[in-house]
Amino acid sequence: MRDDLEVGARFPDLSLPDHDGNQRSLGALAGDDPLLLQFARGWWCPKERTFFRQLVELQADAEVAYTHGHRHG
Repeated sequence: MRDDLEVGARFPDLSLPDHDGNQRSLGALAGDDPLLLQFARGWWCPKERTFFRQLVELQADAEVAYTHGHRHG
């Protein structure tokens, strides 16, 4: 395991290419908002499909309760 991946440590600002080949970093995508990073085995796994559905249900609450700058209503 990497030395910088420890419980409670700040997650490294990883970069990956987007669909056009442009490098995108986690920090640039998140800005000042909280970020949830989910690692998954794949859609073929029944447990992962269930977890993804729960994340979709959480989205509405996350937009209102856990981020700033968004106004609804």
